[in-house]
Amino acid sequence: MKKLILLSLVLFQIASVYAWDFYSKVGNDTLFFTITDANNRTVQVTYPGGDNIMSRWENHIKPSGNLVIPSTVSNGGLTYSVTSIYRHAFSNCSGLTSVTIPNSITSIGEGAFYYCSGLTSITIPNSVISIGNSAFFNCSSLTSITIPNSVTYIGDMAFSFCSSLTSVTIPNSVISIGNGAFSYCSSLTSVTIPNTVTTIGSSAFSDCSSLTSVTIPNSVTSISDYAFYSCSGLTSITIPNSVTYIDHAAFEYCSSLTKTNYTGSIAEWCNINFTDFTSNPVYYSKNLYINNQLITDLKIPNGVDTIKNHTFTQATCLTSLTIPSSVTYIGKGAFGNCNGLTSITFEGATPLVIGSNPYAFYGVPANVAVYIPCGTLALFAARMPEMNNFIESQISFSAVSEDNNKGTVQILNTPTCSNPNAVINAVAAANYRFDHWSDGNTDNPRSLYVTGDTSLVAYFKSATSIQEMQDANVKIYVSGNSIVVEFAYAQGYENEMVTVYDVLGREIAKARLEGNNLHLPVQPSGIYIVKINGLQPYKVVVP
Repeated sequence: MKKLILLSLVLFQIASVYAWDFYSKVGNDTLFFTITDANNRTVQVTYPGGDNIMSRWENHIKPSGNLVIPSTVSNGGLTYSVTSIYRHAFSNCSGLTSVTIPNSITSIGEGAFYYCSGLTSITIPNSVISIGNSAFFNCSSLTSITIPNSVTYIGDMAFSFCSSLTSVTIPNSVISIGNGAFSYCSSLTSVTIPNTVTTIGSSAFSDCSSLTSVTIPNSVTSISDYAFYSCSGLTSITIPNSVTYIDHAAFEYCSSLTKTNYTGSIAEWCNINFTDFTSNPVYYSKNLYINNQLITDLKIPNGVDTIKNHTFTQATCLTSLTIPSSVTYIGKGAFGNCNGLTSITFEGATPLVIGSNPYAFYGVPANVAVYIPCGTLALFAARMPEMNNFIESQISFSAVSEDNNKGTVQILNTPTCSNPNAVINAVAAANYRFDHWSDGNTDNPRSLYVTGDTSLVAYFKSATSIQEMQDANVKIYVSGNSIVVEFAYAQGYENEMVTVYDVLGREIAKARLEGNNLHLPVQPSGIYIVKINGLQPYKVVVP
């Protein structure tokens, strides 16, 4: 704000001498005029001379007391219409106490009443369309003003430092309130912004320390940086969901702000453009309110990749925070002094840069619970050395059968954060074979590397025999991709050769019996012939 004022003062420095064409006595005062249109006989009120603002009335008596600007003025036998007040026409006329402007005037120029510190009242007619930059800058005795409904624009710093101004009526014709328009109006207690205004300029109401409430209409789409900066008396503000942009420090140092009525989303309130955070810090006030409810649990929307510097500084109401995996950068002091936080959850592992100097979470208790993805403890401990309470999430893993009557699943190794390797085995029931896992994989037994919560289901198919084996002590069935030959009693079959043929008579598998059962690998599907010495060949279908 200080920079804004200094820049404004620079704008009013030395300008070229503007020659006046004639002067006229108005009551006890002498006013100076320049002809703006000789054919239509129009003039503007101007200053008598001098290059510097402070010396333009040098060697001339400044107007004082109650001034009534005429709507017409005569010179050389001709009558002219007074249509405007030129820039700095009455600058530093500290003796002026009241001014009446005629309805012939359409514009009040830049700095027209600049530093008229004795001015207590002014009447602006409906003919005025624009009020220029710093038009009433530091009119410190002005207590109230009515802006007519013909005005469409209130210029930058138009009423800045009007420290006695207690109320102002802004008409429905105004569409834009300029930068610093009412800044440092320390006695201003309330203001109603009409539903025609679309933009509230930078520092428009900054340092209005007596302002207690503000209603912003649903025509407003943006609130510029420092708009209500240091409005220490502001206790409530109503912001409609038409607002799509709240800029840097718009409500910084609003120390009495305890309730903010806002119907928009958290994205709109905390940065409006949550996808890239194009502005710097957007919110410094102590409490966040959405739909009249105090926000304590903040979940940054998925898709946000950057949280810029100081974005949530001093949001002391926050108790929990969730940062999605899309975030890759958290700026300096982004959550500084959010000392009410009890938990922070990071949904993603990498990549992520956490700002320092100041540290992104400065002022947050060191023992806050920081929930992090499985296997990222070393990574986060290095990124956030100020924190000492990291809690790794555990892997949720399950592997089950679609139907326990068809088969079961064994988890031979359960994955953990330190050992993410899982080993599972599907065991088919009699007359069934394993077919596939729910993710399409057909390995069995199966080893897999688990990086997150995983759930698998084993599916089985029927293994249909075409011909009964004549020996009741021998069972032949399909399990997985193997034909199983099972002997209830091996006596008489020791060292017998078991051979599997396909329907073309080609030998597919061959093995000698060395125990009570034998697994012979075959193709996943087809018709096979199992031959055991001394027994009738056995035909089996692998589905």
